[in-house]
Amino acid sequence: MTQKQEYLKITDGLVIYKRESHNGCYYLRAKIEGRKGYVIRSTQKYTEDEARLAAYEAFISLKTMHQQGLVIGRSGFGAIYDKFAAAVLVHKSDARKRQFEITFRRYFLPHFGEIGIAQVNEARIRTYWDWRISYYQSAAVAIVMTNFIMTQIRSELSRLA
Repeated sequence: MTQKQEYLKITDGLVIYKRESHNGCYYLRAKIEGRKGYVIRSTQKYTEDEARLAAYEAFISLKTMHQQGLVIGRSGFGAIYDKFAAAVLVHKSDARKRQFEITFRRYFLPHFGEIGIAQVNEARIRTYWDWRISYYQSAAVAIVMTNFIMTQIRSELSRLA
């Protein structure tokens, strides 16, 4: 049986509530004007006063992000690219669209996966470049090994013929 949540209203469109299933941590539920549904986030606070302050600050931040056109949901890197493609790539040539798509699928998606866009920070970008260098090195090794194996197969086939 689930417990009924007790919501504490802070302002219009913003409430906090305590989740006992999460060790009594307070969560915020915000309704951002011009956006469908609610944004639900943890305040990471365990007292009501601290949670009220953290929720209000987060609410202001969420409203500002929405006004600036930034995604405030839990969209992953792939979803962000899809929105970028729908908004920007429609004005590009087919060849340019294909170049973006190949680059995204080959390089960005394998490294960044479906992490949230908020987790793409400077440190994550640095790891991307290290990963990209190792990707090329492993690709070069794979090409050399493939060429070596093909040479061995050809020589074996010519010996048998």
